[in-house]
Formats: sequence, C-alpha cells, structure tokens
Amino acid sequence: MKGISALILAAGTASRMGCTKQLLHLDEVPLLERVVQSVTPFTFAEIIIVIGHDAKQIKNNIDLKDERCRWMFNSDYKKGKSHSLKVGIAAIQTEHVMVFLGDMPFISHTTIVKTYERGKRWAKKQSNSFVIRPVHRSVPGHPVFFGNIKQFNFHNLTADQGVRTLMQQMNNYDEIPVADDGSILDIDTPEAYELAKQRWKTR
Repeated sequence: MKGISALILAAGTASRMGCTKQLLHLDEVPLLERVVQSVTPFTFAEIIIVIGHDAKQIKNNIDLKDERCRWMFNSDYKKGKSHSLKVGIAAIQTEHVMVFLGDMPFISHTTIVKTYERGKRWAKKQSNSFVIRPVHRSVPGHPVFFGNIKQFNFHNLTADQGVRTLMQQMNNYDEIPVADDGSILDIDTPEAYELAKQRWKTR
C-alpha cells in the first residue's frame, strides 16, 4: 500500500493521571476520540491506534466510525512509548507514517496540514529515511512524520526517549516552526486535565 498512514499511540497506564485518561471527556467526547477526530479529515491510507492499558474498556467506549481505523494491542505497554511505536510500525502497510499521541487533542489543523504536506513533498524527492517535526518556541512537538519507514531501525528503541535519540542521529531531519502550543501540549495530570476542559470550552 503506497501513501501515508496515521499512527496514534495511546497504550500507556497514565500513572500521573491516576485513571484511564484516554476516556476522560472533553465536552462529552473521550480524549482519545478527540485525537482520532483530528486525524480522520486527512487522506491517510489507514489509521492505526495502539492501545494497551485498559484496552477492552477503551474499545468499548470509543466508536471508530471511519473504516480506515483499526486497533492494535501492545501487550508490553509498560515498556513505554517506544514499544508502542514498534507495535504500530509493524502494522503499518504504507511507506510513510505520521505519529500522533493519544493525549494531545489541541494540535491545530494547520500544524497537521503543514507537517503532512511537507512530508508528501519530501517523499517525492527523498529515497532515504527522513523525519519532519513541528517545533513551537524551540520545543519539538507532534505529529512527527517518518518517511520511508522500512529504512528505519526501530528495533533497538527502548523506553520513552529512544525515538528522540533515533531522530537526533539522522541526517535527513527537518523542523517546521509553528505558532501552535497545542503541538507540545499533552494532558498528563489532573491539573492539566482541568485546564484542558476550560481550554476546550473557549477554543
């Protein structure tokens, strides 16, 4: 399958939140479903959502209306995001992928468009692996575009920081400056969730 896939990582235990944060509501819609909704308007060939902790509960409470969406289960979700990335990448059937996090619902449509379009342009001229990432005020954010993924060595990634190390070692790495704090805003704590609810009401 040619083209670009979307990969949403949402397998963690949310230990700092103290509950299954994927199902916390933003205006009566689960947090993870909000992220899925931000992805579906784009022409991704497939949308893979990696879950682990409380997977059955998540699947029972989130309605994946788009036929491109499918769940992947990461049984080793306690090993960190890198393991979920490896599980997701193994399921991807396209040449390129954009990676989203399941607790980042505030990424702007514009940021996704910029990352998606630049990734498409690079894919046409670049035969080697490459990474494109939005950056807000010098802080790297999401989504991350991985081009020509079969050439990446994802197997040695460990814990939550392995992907960052992999990207830092690449020659074909590009950053997109964005005026979008949603690209770096995740919801990890009860305090962050309370702020997120207020922000969603006024967005």
